[in-house]
Amino acid sequence: MNLSLRLLAPIRRLVEPPEKLISWMGVERGMKVADIGCGPGYLAIPLARSVGNDGRVYAIDVDEKAAEYLEESVKRLGLRNVEVRVAAAESLDGLPDDHVDLSIMLHSLHHFSDKEKALREAYRITKPGGRLVIIEPIKERMLGHGTNINEVSETLSSSGFRLETSERRLLTYRIIAWKD
Repeated sequence: MNLSLRLLAPIRRLVEPPEKLISWMGVERGMKVADIGCGPGYLAIPLARSVGNDGRVYAIDVDEKAAEYLEESVKRLGLRNVEVRVAAAESLDGLPDDHVDLSIMLHSLHHFSDKEKALREAYRITKPGGRLVIIEPIKERMLGHGTNINEVSETLSSSGFRLETSERRLLTYRIIAWKD
């Protein structure tokens, strides 16, 4: 089993239940959400259920195998409001400007080759008044796996986002930023 699929392990659901994350993010029915770096769909499938048939989830990942796995899951579950896309976070060309209510980077920012460019792309596709949520491992607490929260905060403002809240947890941090 590859690393992406191991992320779906039951222990993760106990530690970080997707439904609780979705509630914390303020996801509502009818929203358009971009799950950037979605992997095999840990959050994308529960998001689809939360936004309902009037909403839309854009599940985006550069890993073709993860995208194929998610596409199969979406079909098997009969979800019609998920659009799986194979793309790098730094180049979301298929999504129009000011299109989504919420962009999410769940444990994915540290995998992006150009974090600033990825954040600028998230800014571009997010509607004015929309939000970006970043949940990342704390690099110092995860043996170098993750990102430094101070660097991310600085890059957010240079990308156009306004930092609303940030909180450190045991192994991760959470950021909510707004697009004015």
